[in-house]
Amino acid sequence: MTPRPPPATPAFAALLRPDEHYDDAAAASVRRERHRRVLLSALRNEPIDLSHASVRELARLPGIGPRRARQILALRQRGALLRVEDLVKIRGIGPRTVETVRPYVVVSVVT
Repeated sequence: MTPRPPPATPAFAALLRPDEHYDDAAAASVRRERHRRVLLSALRNEPIDLSHASVRELARLPGIGPRRARQILALRQRGALLRVEDLVKIRGIGPRTVETVRPYVVVSVVT
């Protein structure tokens, strides 16, 4: 049995559980998954307002990248984003994606 190489940084060592083994691919996967969980937890506590969010904020949503975020902004600027369900007007966003992002977004009334 070969010994485990030391973690790259002390911060990474804190991410590994005692039963986890170190290797670059697994380490990156562990970091991404834990980051995703923290992000989604934060989004549940403070949902993103589709009526005021920036492209960067929108791109944090699951299933929404920078391209879809820009499309959401365009939809909002046309005045066609009045409720979460209106996201299906964007090509590439279907009912499944809407249901995925629903817990993390709100649409407020723009005055």
